[in-house]
Amino acid sequence: EVVIENLGDEVAAQYTEPADIEFYKAATIVISPIKLEGKGTDVVQITKEATPVRIIVGKKSTVTLTITNNLPGSITDVEIRDAALPKGLSGEIISGKVENPIATGSSYTVSYDVTADRTGSYTLGAAQITFADATGNYQRLSSGTVTLTVI
Repeated sequence: EVVIENLGDEVAAQYTEPADIEFYKAATIVISPIKLEGKGTDVVQITKEATPVRIIVGKKSTVTLTITNNLPGSITDVEIRDAALPKGLSGEIISGKVENPIATGSSYTVSYDVTADRTGSYTLGAAQITFADATGNYQRLSSGTVTLTVI
């Protein structure tokens, strides 16, 4: 289906057969790219895991963020923003741009360590990614949260 919107004084029209399109005057035509809004969340995923989830004071847990792309095309301009660590945990969170596109059927994984400074139960907030799909549309997704127990 082709949707044609005339930005001049012509009437906008919708055609299902390109052979039916006839132009009597020159006109500016705007064709919108295919949008994957709502579908990006089904085929691109970000997960956040911590191993182990139960540690003692002074020990470390490794946090892993994995981005999986199952779109029919690479995702580009991928940016990761992880949530700040709660008080009681220390470490350097991962945030920033992914250097290379993530191809169809591929994953990108990054990890960092957190150290337990005191006892308690701590929720590591959701990580977010933004990315451009193969049509240039931008999407934003969030991971789940992870709870660490420090004894």
